[in-house]
Amino acid sequence: MLFRLPYIKKFTKNKKEQPLPAFSDLKSLSSQTKQLIKEKQTELLNIEQLASLAESLSEKHQQLPPCKKPLNLLKYLAQTEKIINTTYRLLTELTIKGELLPPGSEWLLDNYHIIYSQFQTIKADLSPAYYKKLSFLGKDNTFEGCPKIFALAVSFLQQRDFVLNLNFLTAFLNAYQKKQPLTIAELWAFPIMLRIALLEQLKELIIKTVSIEDKRLIAEKILEDIFSDPEKPSTKILSEIIEDINKNPDFFPWGAAYLLKKLAYYGRKANLALAWLEEKLREEGYEPELYLQESQAVQASNQLTIGNIITSLRLIDSSDWSEWFEQVSTVEKILRKEKSGIYKHSSFSTRDLCRQAVEKISRKYNISEITIAEKAKDLANQAYIKNAPKEKEHHVGFYLIDKGINQLLSNKLSALDKFKNITKKYSFNIFLTNLILLTLCLTATFAYFTFSKNVSTPIYITLLILSLIPFSEISLFIIQWISSFFIETKIAPRYDYSKNIPEDAKTAVIVHAVFDKASTIYKVFERLQVHFVGNQDKNLLFGVLADFSDSPTEQNAEDKKLENLALQLLNKLNSQTQEKPFFLMLRKRVFNPSEKKYLGWERKRGKIEEFNRFILKKEKGTFKTIAGERIKELHNCKFVITLDFDTDLPYGSAKELIGIANHPLNEPFFDNSKKKIIEGASIIQPRPAVSLESAVSTYFSWAFSGPSGLDPYTKKVFDFYQDVFDEGSYLGKGIYRVKPFYQSLEGKIPENALLSHDLFEGLFARVRLASDIELPDQFPSHYATYAAREERWIRGDWQLLPWTGSKAPNKERKLEKNIIHPLGKWKLIDNLRRSLVAPSLVIMSLASFFLAPSLLPIITSIIIILLFLPILSLTVNKIKQLLKGGSFLGTLLALSLELKQNILKFILRLSFLAYEAFYSLKAIFVTLFRLYITKKHLLQWQRQDLTERRLKNSLITYTTLLLPSVLIAILTFSSPASTLLLKEPWLASIPVLWLLSPILAYLSGKPYFKGPTPLQKKEEEFLKEIARETWYYFDDLMQPTRKYLIPDNIQEVPELRIAERTSTTNIGLSLTSVIAAYEFGFTSLFGMINRVKGAINTLTTLERHRGHFYNWYETTTGRPLHPKYISTVDSGNFAATLLVLHNTLLEVPYSSFFEDSYIKYLITLCEENKYLDPNLDKFKEKLQNIEATLIPFSCEGVCSLIKYAEELLQEINKDKLHYKKNRLY
Repeated sequence: MLFRLPYIKKFTKNKKEQPLPAFSDLKSLSSQTKQLIKEKQTELLNIEQLASLAESLSEKHQQLPPCKKPLNLLKYLAQTEKIINTTYRLLTELTIKGELLPPGSEWLLDNYHIIYSQFQTIKADLSPAYYKKLSFLGKDNTFEGCPKIFALAVSFLQQRDFVLNLNFLTAFLNAYQKKQPLTIAELWAFPIMLRIALLEQLKELIIKTVSIEDKRLIAEKILEDIFSDPEKPSTKILSEIIEDINKNPDFFPWGAAYLLKKLAYYGRKANLALAWLEEKLREEGYEPELYLQESQAVQASNQLTIGNIITSLRLIDSSDWSEWFEQVSTVEKILRKEKSGIYKHSSFSTRDLCRQAVEKISRKYNISEITIAEKAKDLANQAYIKNAPKEKEHHVGFYLIDKGINQLLSNKLSALDKFKNITKKYSFNIFLTNLILLTLCLTATFAYFTFSKNVSTPIYITLLILSLIPFSEISLFIIQWISSFFIETKIAPRYDYSKNIPEDAKTAVIVHAVFDKASTIYKVFERLQVHFVGNQDKNLLFGVLADFSDSPTEQNAEDKKLENLALQLLNKLNSQTQEKPFFLMLRKRVFNPSEKKYLGWERKRGKIEEFNRFILKKEKGTFKTIAGERIKELHNCKFVITLDFDTDLPYGSAKELIGIANHPLNEPFFDNSKKKIIEGASIIQPRPAVSLESAVSTYFSWAFSGPSGLDPYTKKVFDFYQDVFDEGSYLGKGIYRVKPFYQSLEGKIPENALLSHDLFEGLFARVRLASDIELPDQFPSHYATYAAREERWIRGDWQLLPWTGSKAPNKERKLEKNIIHPLGKWKLIDNLRRSLVAPSLVIMSLASFFLAPSLLPIITSIIIILLFLPILSLTVNKIKQLLKGGSFLGTLLALSLELKQNILKFILRLSFLAYEAFYSLKAIFVTLFRLYITKKHLLQWQRQDLTERRLKNSLITYTTLLLPSVLIAILTFSSPASTLLLKEPWLASIPVLWLLSPILAYLSGKPYFKGPTPLQKKEEEFLKEIARETWYYFDDLMQPTRKYLIPDNIQEVPELRIAERTSTTNIGLSLTSVIAAYEFGFTSLFGMINRVKGAINTLTTLERHRGHFYNWYETTTGRPLHPKYISTVDSGNFAATLLVLHNTLLEVPYSSFFEDSYIKYLITLCEENKYLDPNLDKFKEKLQNIEATLIPFSCEGVCSLIKYAEELLQEINKDKLHYKKNRLY
């Protein structure tokens, strides 16, 4: 049902301050606005005539002089919005009072929500900067100063009585562009101009309707005053009518038409006045006999046009304007002439990137868009004909959004662009220089303010050296943050594989697992099935790459059972699908002398390397079990999507990743002489994200995980390394191209050397970030697991220390020239630097407590500022988002939520800082000891889920774990600076938090959602009453006369009207409502079954398309409504309700015939309606009998009792006794 209440409230909440206007006030308001649409055409043109009109308009517009003073359409639109809103308020009040409404009012009342949304859309989409990109018409009688496309929109709509038809519109604009092409900006703005034109015409019709209604009211007043005295002579009547009409000079023609109609009812005494009025009309040029019919026809025509406008606005909202744009864009047609076909097979976002580049270059260099598009197309086609070795040179995108732009512009590059090219070439050197300089500046500032603080020179110098690390962190944050404001975020170009993946892009999706117990195997294959369901394609294979858990022996007693279970589940999955895409590859354990136990060779890194060798060279390696009906197809796989056990693969994301990886602009080029990839990327890394479930599992995960879950409207996100240096960082989950990935790493990694290999692999294989695709991952639920994971990562980072120098070990551990580029080395060093931030801060803090108390305020401030920076950044970013036109309320709510998260994170980070320093130093020393002395246990690792099980969220766990933090805090209170803490208590905030860290860690591990708060009795009764009132809608309308199909809505005002149409969402909702009604006791078991059975029987008779239900059906006949279409959203809703229905019906055999809740419901009805039927009292006694004794009746007895109850309910409905509240239907 559609409710207008929110909109009524919106415009009537300040009723005292804003009194309701009368029709005369609307007339005054409308006189203040300019009429942008000056006339309405009556003749409808066909498609050929529209094309002819467009060509004539094109010639006319070419001859117009330049526009000197453009009109601001948004200014006029504000007046239009005011008039329509005021009219809506007035009509709403008149409806509530039950007064007569002007013709066409129902359209406005019923569809105001659509009109309201149009104004909001226009304001959001048509910014002042965008408006300036449009071209405006010069001196012209009709549209002088208006945007050219607004004039075209009005001209088109006028010739079709404001009925929008996209096929006619396409033909109209294509004809116009034969002589005068429209720019990309103009075409994208065309839907906005259609909206404005329709709203402006709606305003004009409202003004006309208001004018007619105003004249009608004047006529009513004249008649009321004149005929109030039944004895008044006809001459007096005539004189008074003449006098009243003369007082209203604009009374003609509409007031006269109404008066002419009404005077006929007053008989002979009105004859003189009637004769005079008819003569007066003739003098004005109207024939009285025909005029009344003409005036009624005009009103009917206006009402029809209002309906056309509303229908067109609906069509604008539901149309795919992206597809329409490509049908009318001249630039698009030129770019599609690219011979290689790369452009037309690319995704819409990629094609749009190319068009945006054309638009940007055109404005910057004052070259027509057509010229730029033609040149890009010619360059691409020349490369294609010459068979240029790099496929990307065959693509127009190479010359528009890649390195080929220099060829496109040749000698036209501006000095600024040349400077930008130079800075881009040396971007890393510039970045590193700025980082060093800013760090030194901050350190020098610290030195200046601490120079005369009576600190010994060795301590002072030590503190200055230590301060370089936290100041480098602040500097890096500032540089990256500022860069996000000035550097454009890049989206990865891609092919459109939404329909299917081509044979030459066959891909394997692999899930890494460790088989330690049966439950793990069940979960792995369950997740594999979920990945398949959301990403089905004949060229996608889904497999598990598994190892057994570490063991002191090569084989365990449980190994064979686990293997057989995995094979059983594999076969079961394959048997359930026609494609049979699932496979399993299980490795045997091998002895590792470094770890002194049996494990999978090189763990996950070795698994990937052996899998790649199997694909490329058909080598089995240590894989003991290779199973799957299509296992041979793995040798044809070009790509691999690698996922961890806890990583999600959202719907359609596999095709998106493959489309990016296979696009020529991302193709990697391996240099055999340098033994590395020098261009492109063999790895596509999606944006890291946290699954919603794990993000809100505890207060800790809520605070530390940041924004979580899948955003259906995900936008591109700034990434410093990708957007500044054109190189992302690999995080271990993503897609890689098998051959270049394997080539780039071959012979470069010694055994038992790498724990964290993802970043390392990305440095050789090159990475491109796909920031608009997310692969959600699990996040630690409490701090103990988080700290263990961080410690493991730090160990992995420091194991890469040998690759930061000029020479690095190869596979045989021999030193050779390090081919990692400077940016790659910086990434490795940056990870090491980051692991030293917490230790340096804590050491500086302890030094200030024990050795330099005078520096305690400054050092404490540095710690707080460093940890507070993310909160400051968040606030500024949200303000920036608001200034760009974002929703104020939406931005405020998001800022509020994220501020709460970040403030909690700030407090927790402060409290955990001492322990973070402890485990960081521990991880560093352990790694260095193992790396250079023992050379053992470098692959020591434990899965996150096992760590979660080992480290329980208890106060005892955290008291033991965070004991170093507590001891450090106690030491600070016994330091020389303890007296200073009494004078300035804020300085004690950090030690106090360290002291309380076990308690805070324990509390932060508590569940974020504690479950629903129990309802009070009054609240429960109130909600149940609302549920009962809601059920009346379904109870009354879901009847056999409608084939048990529930109507979409009912109209309450100005008159009761039922919308005899339904959708799959409505049908599903009605079925769940019947179930809910049964659960509440509003209907019997038989009542529920009868309705469900009736609806299901109807569903089996409805017309469908390939098994799918259409979106809309007529309820009384069951015929699909035109236009026929299928909605994935509505079908999904319907499928979900069928699952609920299925589970409910499974419980029916165990349900009682007469639920206690239904008995109580019937007793209530008896009490409320006891005067309806004397038999109700006897019936009530029977019901109370059952309720009191719960004596089992016979099946026949219960059935007859239920039948009687249903008859009574029908009788109550028939007599319209509405159970406490009146029902409107």
